[in-house]
Amino acid sequence: MTAFRLGPHVAPARYLFGFAAAMLLTLSACDSSKPAIASTPTATAAADQQSPSGTACPSQDLKGFVEAFAEDPALQKAFTADTVDTAFIDWNAQPEPAESSEPLPREKLHFPVMPNRAQQSKEGLQYRELSADDKSATIVLEVPDTDAQLRYTFRRDQCWTLVKIVDPAFGKAFPGEAPPPG
Repeated sequence: MTAFRLGPHVAPARYLFGFAAAMLLTLSACDSSKPAIASTPTATAAADQQSPSGTACPSQDLKGFVEAFAEDPALQKAFTADTVDTAFIDWNAQPEPAESSEPLPREKLHFPVMPNRAQQSKEGLQYRELSADDKSATIVLEVPDTDAQLRYTFRRDQCWTLVKIVDPAFGKAFPGEAPPPG
């Protein structure tokens, strides 16, 4: 497997849409012919489903969320916890190799941390849910019948948030922190 590094992803249409929506809300708030409304249920629900950066949750459904998350590095950054547990196989552990985990601040991650569908297809990775409930979920991108896999754990609050990455194949390096190809 390779490190998944892509250049910056810009979605100008999304930014323009957000700007236009903000302008419309501002203009409607300034209209004195309409009574002021403190908050509508729809606006409150949408605000509850945003990341701290203000990005709207792409889906409450885990599979739909992961599909959107994989395709957009900006979404990955928005819905990644401030500190992510990164787990790897410590080949120098004694008496035998063992899984080790260390927290890594989001600022030290290299986005994208999850390959998009085209890269997944190219690498032969298939999606599988290991576990999922109302509070958390663990999914795997794996090459069937091999040890090659990437595990992602998400916590669910108002939306899904990446909290752990496990990449046993790369040793200490994993896609978000992998050294550049030699």
